[in-house]
Amino acid sequence: MVFLGERLTSGQAVAIGVTFVGVAVASTDIRELRRTLGRPSEGVRIGFFATLGFAVWSAIFAVGVRATDGLGLIVLQRSFSVVLLTLFVVLRGTSLRPIAARPALALVAATGVLDTGANVLLALGIASGFATFVMTGSGAYPLIPALLAISVLRERLAPNQYVGVAVLVAGLVALGLQS
Repeated sequence: MVFLGERLTSGQAVAIGVTFVGVAVASTDIRELRRTLGRPSEGVRIGFFATLGFAVWSAIFAVGVRATDGLGLIVLQRSFSVVLLTLFVVLRGTSLRPIAARPALALVAATGVLDTGANVLLALGIASGFATFVMTGSGAYPLIPALLAISVLRERLAPNQYVGVAVLVAGLVALGLQS
């Protein structure tokens, strides 16, 4: 909204707010949050900074897609990532031996294909409509790993997380109805 000058109706703004609340509630076990309040784990701190990074990246990406060719932007982004990760591996002396096994390479390749494909679809969505809607919808992506964790790993969500998922989905449906 700030960088692209998109204007939302009050209904759209409310739907985005509801979706955001759903993501926040679905993202943590409230009981665990209360127990660790004031002394969050290292994972929570890293997750918070990762969220900020994704938010800044999303804004820059949306502006870039609107100003240039989205596919070219993704190719440049991936190229820069390879250079940056290569430097990281070399400077830290990190061994790549653990990913040399065929199953690990297959997982790395699948992750790369899915992540790049998601970015291509994100760029197409931004180019064809409101970046605000597309980015809000993409913010719901953690639902897929959560559903896989529940169905494949037999993990259980906290009660508030199920409520958060329902609120998130309701916000997305409301946003879809507003557009």
